[in-house]
Amino acid sequence: MLRRAATLGLAAVMFLLSACSRGNSASETPEVVKISDPCLVGIWELTTPEPYLRASIPVGAVDSAALDFVASNGKLAYKLDEDGALLIQALDLQGRFGLDTEDQGRLGLEVYITGYAKARFSQEGDILKGEGIDNYETIAFAAYLDKELMMESKFGADFLPLFVQPYNSARYTCTPETLSLEMLNLPTVSEPIVFKRVE
Repeated sequence: MLRRAATLGLAAVMFLLSACSRGNSASETPEVVKISDPCLVGIWELTTPEPYLRASIPVGAVDSAALDFVASNGKLAYKLDEDGALLIQALDLQGRFGLDTEDQGRLGLEVYITGYAKARFSQEGDILKGEGIDNYETIAFAAYLDKELMMESKFGADFLPLFVQPYNSARYTCTPETLSLEMLNLPTVSEPIVFKRVE
């Protein structure tokens, strides 16, 4: 089960992001894409877990309009490089929702993401696009409905926002302190996903 105490701090997030950047487990060398906006480059910590967790739930799995966010725990960070490399580190990111159903009343939905992934992205104007995940089995997702396992995956392209096809594009706004992603054409999320710069 993916429940572990999220005891590692932000320093550990940054350390793990640096560590997992060494080496590439992909069978082919990814194409290097130069990112034109230097504001994007850096390490960003998630500050709005609700829209991120909502975006990780596969479209059609539940009625997103019937989901009420309750609480979250854990940390998640993105490290964006100027060559289009993106490292994702989730330290026991957990979210709890209430799900109103017609036949069973209100149920609890718990979502878990933990591990790391090496990925690639591109930037064109104010649009970011996820171009693919370069490693597998190092990040995991699970969702429990009323304590029963509903779905799980170790394939990042199944659940990581910005990498789930065909919803792998976002309009971004970047300042020296914050990065905001407005997911395009993703029907389950209306609020932007916001990060704060930590490096």
